[in-house]
Amino acid sequence: MDWTLDRPTLYAGANRLWGSAAGLLTAALVATFFTPALQGSYFTFLSLFTHQTFVEVGFGELPQQFVSHEWAKTASPVPEERERANARLRGLLWFSLRWYGGSAVLLGVGLGIAGSVYFRVFSNEPAVAWELPWWTAVAVTALSVLLTPWF
Repeated sequence: MDWTLDRPTLYAGANRLWGSAAGLLTAALVATFFTPALQGSYFTFLSLFTHQTFVEVGFGELPQQFVSHEWAKTASPVPEERERANARLRGLLWFSLRWYGGSAVLLGVGLGIAGSVYFRVFSNEPAVAWELPWWTAVAVTALSVLLTPWF
């Protein structure tokens, strides 16, 4: 039995390993260099961004399955089957772009407003300037959702 790993598998494993190591390193750096008030804001940001998962609802894996099957059909020797597969791929791309575009807008508006209200009501530290970092993080997260069909 051959136990060698191909490059994509190694890259995926390295990506997971890096994510774990970077998370631990980030937590240690935040605990060391951030004030308690800033730590609270940082970890509140993180907890609110977990709502991105609810917006995506695992839809990212679904198009991947369909694309893999349709992509295989684009190499068919039958021209009609190739055309049908290409049409399905185009339709799936447009559906995914609309889905994630709408999801990105909903996430950006909903999370942005909810976070702003939360920080205005529950923030006891007026010294922490959270508005610009919050809206920047919301915009980047919404952009990340929008780019999901491409990656």
